[in-house]
Amino acid sequence: MANIEIPHIEELSSYQTRHAVWLLLIVWAAFFLAQMLAPSNLMDNDQERPAAYVLDVTRNGHWACQRDEAGDVASKPPLYTWLAALTTLPFGKINLFAIYLPSALSVLGTTLLIFYAGRRWFNPGAGLCAAYIYLLSSTSLKQVALARNDPVFTFTVTLTWVFLLHNWLNGGRRWIAFWFAAAAATLTKGPLGLVFASGGLWALLWERRCEDRPRNWVRPAINLAGAAFFLGVTLGWVILAYKHTGQNFIDKVLVRELAGHAVSGVERSFEWDDAPKPFLYFLSRFAPWSLIALLGFWRTVRQPAGDADERRAERFLFTYFFWGMLLLTLASHKRADLNFPLLPAAALLAGREIERWLHAIRPGRVMLYALAAALLLAVVSFAYLRDERLRKVHVRQTQLVIELARRLTETGGAEFPVNHFYNAPFAAQFFLNTMRPELTVEESLELLRGPLPAYVLCWREDPLWWSVRQNPKIHEALTLGESSEPQLCLLSNQPDLRPPESFALILKPWKIYVEHARLKRADIQEIVVEPLSDEWRLEICNGSGTTAKFRLGIANEHGVEIHTRQAAPGSSYEFKNSGAPDAI
Repeated sequence: MANIEIPHIEELSSYQTRHAVWLLLIVWAAFFLAQMLAPSNLMDNDQERPAAYVLDVTRNGHWACQRDEAGDVASKPPLYTWLAALTTLPFGKINLFAIYLPSALSVLGTTLLIFYAGRRWFNPGAGLCAAYIYLLSSTSLKQVALARNDPVFTFTVTLTWVFLLHNWLNGGRRWIAFWFAAAAATLTKGPLGLVFASGGLWALLWERRCEDRPRNWVRPAINLAGAAFFLGVTLGWVILAYKHTGQNFIDKVLVRELAGHAVSGVERSFEWDDAPKPFLYFLSRFAPWSLIALLGFWRTVRQPAGDADERRAERFLFTYFFWGMLLLTLASHKRADLNFPLLPAAALLAGREIERWLHAIRPGRVMLYALAAALLLAVVSFAYLRDERLRKVHVRQTQLVIELARRLTETGGAEFPVNHFYNAPFAAQFFLNTMRPELTVEESLELLRGPLPAYVLCWREDPLWWSVRQNPKIHEALTLGESSEPQLCLLSNQPDLRPPESFALILKPWKIYVEHARLKRADIQEIVVEPLSDEWRLEICNGSGTTAKFRLGIANEHGVEIHTRQAAPGSSYEFKNSGAPDAI
């Protein structure tokens, strides 16, 4: 009888490779679905600020540089914000799916890049194992639904070093793609992405004594063109952002964030006790794969691969990982999520080790086992996320905010004229799809003590709540939450929550007083109202110290009538049913 050769995991056919990619897609989709069906944790992991930046784009049109609800300039470059804004536009309003989709696609893209790199420079089985363990890690489960720039940064940095490694091993054929990826990484989180990716080039020192090292792969002319493109894109955004926000951009982004997080003494001093944190984060958050990766690092040093390209690739991954770990160790700012860009390299070396263990098993059986384990993990993750999340106070508070948004929308429509105290959760504006400036205690009291109905959102026990708690004319129109935890409180000069047919609203610099009209839209650049009777009236006052322009839209059966005016500091305009606006 003829011997039948059984393929090993390292010998995936093209047919099996296609199936492996489909299995990765299924696992990724299952994880994303598990996250989307779980209770929202928008108020956890510092996701509110990135959501505020997205709303500043979609509501106020600030594409160059964004501000949050407090008026502070965005702390990071805008690529994630742009992507989330683009996914929001088709829906007409912001939602969780829209702001999570860029992160989810970034996790998928990183997974496929790992599969490609492992398949090209190790073998198909190693690429498959590496992609699966990366996707089946707790860090990927977190990244797949995270409204932050970290997942996008991980993808763009991985794309950058994949092209860099490709150029080293293949004669510099992808330099333009490398600079494009480097520009994307820089527009996601600054130049750290290029610094991270370049760490793999320390492997050149490791290869100096090798007679078969690659030659003529640098290609200076192409690199000059690529570097010019990189500088044009990144510095072009810096100039545009500075033009729109001025010195605030320099102080926040370049000084406090970039220099402050990277250099000890600019924002915070270096603490030796914190030095091991990045590596401990790697060991714990990427477990159990981190332990297998350590074996891969050891083998790279002690038992390098015989094939030249495989040896260079493993040394590139080794130096890339530990260069990044060194940078994170020396940085003054330490956070577990900063390790994300280093994990693909660790996954590749760990995946190669696992492939060696599974060497004699048929590829189809390996993929079947991997799919079963992944789907089981997705079900367990869904059950865990559903129950465990509700034990976190931030998640329970997010549920309060969702209930608040539902009640306000049912009572007064999508643009309920609610004002937001400076300590109120921004998540309320996210679920209401508004982007209104925060108010101080004095501004809130001015509204609540005025003659027109006004609503101000705050937490119970906030300074504002203590300021009005004994005032018989100010009420808690709505209170949500258990008494044992912080409660959301809607303060009002009305005894209960009712449809607002007259109201007072502050949209800095504008103070707006409306009688007998319904609010249709309220942004810092435009206010649209729908008159409810012939006695309707609107007064708008410029409360700033500079001249400002505003647009007022008056909705009627024929459409929206637009009035554009400039108001000097302290001046007001009054609009009535009678005709043109009168300056007061």
